[in-house]
Amino acid sequence: RHERGMALQNVSFEDEHFHPTITQTADGALYLVAGKEHISILRLDGLDSVKRHDFGAVEVSAAALDSLPNTRVEAARAEERRPLLVPVKALAPTVDGDLADWPAPDKPAAPASRDAWAALPDGASAALALSGETLYAAFRLPGIATLDNAGGDFHYLFKKGDALDLMLRPGNSPSGDVQSGDLRLLVTQVNGGARAVLYQAVIPGAPASLAFTFDSPIGRARFDRVADVSDRVKLAASPGAFEFSVPLALLGWKPRPGDTARGDLGVLRGNGGQTALREYWSNATTQMVSDIPSEARLQPGAWGEFSIQPAPPPSAFRKDSE
Repeated sequence: RHERGMALQNVSFEDEHFHPTITQTADGALYLVAGKEHISILRLDGLDSVKRHDFGAVEVSAAALDSLPNTRVEAARAEERRPLLVPVKALAPTVDGDLADWPAPDKPAAPASRDAWAALPDGASAALALSGETLYAAFRLPGIATLDNAGGDFHYLFKKGDALDLMLRPGNSPSGDVQSGDLRLLVTQVNGGARAVLYQAVIPGAPASLAFTFDSPIGRARFDRVADVSDRVKLAASPGAFEFSVPLALLGWKPRPGDTARGDLGVLRGNGGQTALREYWSNATTQMVSDIPSEARLQPGAWGEFSIQPAPPPSAFRKDSE
């Protein structure tokens, strides 16, 4: 409900608004122009006593400037494409939220030059495995008991809070541009139930009716298909541990030992039903959380490399050895 002159109390701005201004008119009233998907004119009451004030001058001498420490320069993160080991397992992990049948984080079943777990900030990590016709993913998220996502329109679940994120190119084309096969699988929980969305950027010959475009005043990101695939993904969780499985056929991926594929693993963290942080193993340019197309867009040029390996000895996995 909106009416001219209505009071807007206990209301705060969204994450951003465009071209805001505050103006004081000749009669002393203050007006604020603000909005994101709208432009509203608001009168600010209770600020009648606001006056311009002269706080005097601050003098900074050359000697004071010379005494400051040198500007600290930190090296940027190296743009290296580290491989993540993806083992092919004879015995599939059980999707039950117990990660005992995954390699121990401190004892990866891989050569030292390769990672069994994708390192994420704040001590979090993620891993992948293959068995039969299924891809398995595990996430260690210290301090996270459940994935809190507000739900709603499935197209926008990446904006609604916590989620697990898989980016994949079922091949290893060096192109940094989005191409056929590139996809994103977002997995989360809404009211305790598993929800999963598949974002496919380019599907040659796909009917236009399946396409979906995310747009904002500064850009757009088009996908040939965005689909709710919750019925094809199995998710299980326990405090600090999450795992899911997805059929390879749904991803259009036919990996074999020795293959490599471009990809990334990440975690979205929410705050009050809104995504507040995006953290990924490989892509370091994910700070944006206030522009829908920027958060939806695939960036394969920043993804890492999944290295498909034969099944390791059973002793490498605790449940397998049992």
